[in-house]
Amino acid sequence: MKLRTIPQEYEAMQFNGITEELNDFLKGTDSKVYMQGEDFVLSGFVGNQGIDLGDYLYKTDSPLTLVHVAHNDKLFNKYFEVLP
Repeated sequence: MKLRTIPQEYEAMQFNGITEELNDFLKGTDSKVYMQGEDFVLSGFVGNQGIDLGDYLYKTDSPLTLVHVAHNDKLFNKYFEVLP
């Protein structure tokens, strides 16, 4: 037996530091990105997550708009496809 999830598309951006593009992407959410020492942190309604340059941020809507991190590592392509 095999199971397959139904693909969904999410509004997303690749994280390249704290920029105006990031600020625009986070508008309307309770999320913020800040530096803690030399590390970036995504702070949101469900807690804090570390984020590195090159990782992806994406939004989900279900009653709240939440921002999540997809770490751009060797498992990324197993679960995500980047669409233009």
